[in-house]
Amino acid sequence: MGRFDASEDNNYFSLSIESRINKQQTKTITVLFLNSDYEIIFKKQNKFEWKENDEKFQYRSSFINSHTKSLYVLNFRFGGDYKLELINNDGYKIKDFNFQSNMIKMLNITGDKDHFYCLGFYSNNDRNTNDGIFYSKFSNDLELLDEKEISYSKQLLEEDQSKLQKKKGLSSYKSNIQFSLNKISIKNNDLYLFGELQLRLYNDGRAYDDIIAACLTKNGELNWSRLVKKNQNLDDYSYTSYKTFFIKNNYILLFNSALNLDDIKQDKKSPKPLKGQKLNLFSVNFNEQGEFDFKQLTNKKTDFNYIILESNQLENEKIVLFGNRKKENKIMTIKF
Repeated sequence: MGRFDASEDNNYFSLSIESRINKQQTKTITVLFLNSDYEIIFKKQNKFEWKENDEKFQYRSSFINSHTKSLYVLNFRFGGDYKLELINNDGYKIKDFNFQSNMIKMLNITGDKDHFYCLGFYSNNDRNTNDGIFYSKFSNDLELLDEKEISYSKQLLEEDQSKLQKKKGLSSYKSNIQFSLNKISIKNNDLYLFGELQLRLYNDGRAYDDIIAACLTKNGELNWSRLVKKNQNLDDYSYTSYKTFFIKNNYILLFNSALNLDDIKQDKKSPKPLKGQKLNLFSVNFNEQGEFDFKQLTNKKTDFNYIILESNQLENEKIVLFGNRKKENKIMTIKF
């Protein structure tokens, strides 16, 4: 097993390789840390005897601090236990961690040169209690400096939610709806989180629905949080139908939906999907205050079928998508 990480400035890279010997019940993690010329700066190994509990930990997230030339890794075990790893030229440091909050949460990790942050969404077992955003701040040597639970904004709770969501609760560990954390990042000196409402299906599958977006200061103060109606059920439940892009100092979401713009604004749910159905393409543009607007970019009746997962950002201002219609293929470029 292997994992590749790149720093935000693309000056440093790391390759983490896991190997195990089952007969000896040992596991070795080897980390190669390289510069932009692919020269190895350091190589570190962590070899240990694994137990049943060790095997239950799963990789969640990682990032490289270019200033300290360090790799940070966050691992998770269901039930709320976390392992933090710090790998640099000085060694391979591991710290078990239990946050004070006992809310159900799934975290990702990101950071700047001075600190790193574990962020995510938390859910309550009590449907009458609002869920929210979990924030924690660490020093570069894995010391916890702050942690807090942050309620969603009044705008999200009172304006963005549908009547059904207000009645049943946005998400609950006991319900069939939870938030899935997709992305966290640092832009414009603020912290951004993106996730989706995730519906558990009768066959243990998952379907992805509305999008949540939030912006925090680095000290954990909420700037804004919004719920974006996507109302989409895909014929393939195994992947999300949206993607984020940071263009001209603001975030832009692109997503697919079988609905038209008027139906989305009226909170109308899409019908049960058909295999290979045609989809419309939408953009959602956020400003610094969290205000956003929908734009329908294609019409499924006349345009090619552009799938958002098959897209890439070029030259900071352009997004390229690949479309198809029967036996024809087409490339579309969107400039913002």
